[in-house]
Amino acid sequence: MTSEVSAHDEDHADREAAEQVLAFLPESAPTSGEFLARAVRHLVGQAGIRQFLDIGAERSDGDEPGPANVTDARVFSVDHNPMVLVHARAFQAIRDTDTILDAAGRTIDFSRPVAVLLRGTLTALPDDADARRLLEMLSTAVAPGSHLVVSHPAPESAAGRAAERWHTGAAGTTRDPDGIAALFTGWRLLEPGVVTCAQWRPDTPDSGPGGEYAGVARKPL
Repeated sequence: MTSEVSAHDEDHADREAAEQVLAFLPESAPTSGEFLARAVRHLVGQAGIRQFLDIGAERSDGDEPGPANVTDARVFSVDHNPMVLVHARAFQAIRDTDTILDAAGRTIDFSRPVAVLLRGTLTALPDDADARRLLEMLSTAVAPGSHLVVSHPAPESAAGRAAERWHTGAAGTTRDPDGIAALFTGWRLLEPGVVTCAQWRPDTPDSGPGGEYAGVARKPL
């Protein structure tokens, strides 16, 4: 009985900690937001992550990027707006990983594991080599045991069609699951791999619509 109560209390504490982290992350569309909630619960509960670097957060008006301390967790958000991504300046900002890491380093302790969130960010890098380079640089910068959370518009989704309409070689692009999985250089994908947001470790059997693909990976120890 004692162990059952202890496990229940621990699960409840993990959920509360995850909800506190999510409160400081800009909102996502419903399906990707539900994926993010499940991913953060896994990171906080099973992986013990207490640091979050959100690169390319899609903020609502009034939300401010930057550091936020949540109980014993730390969150640092780097803003981008999808409509601004048509400007080369925004793409350069995403590629400027050193600047992002330097700014985040005032809040994040990179000697300890951190979760890096790339929500829709990779669609701004049409060249697979650029996207792989970004993920490789992030893998080099973070400690072993760190995690990477990626969501990416599916080609058949409304967001994917919008990205393709903007695609001029310097704007948004879409990728299929195999194309996304191939970018995870330096990271080990967790099960079930790259699937729709609704299919990533769902709370219920209903997989729902597939507007975005998602995957979570870990930097090996």
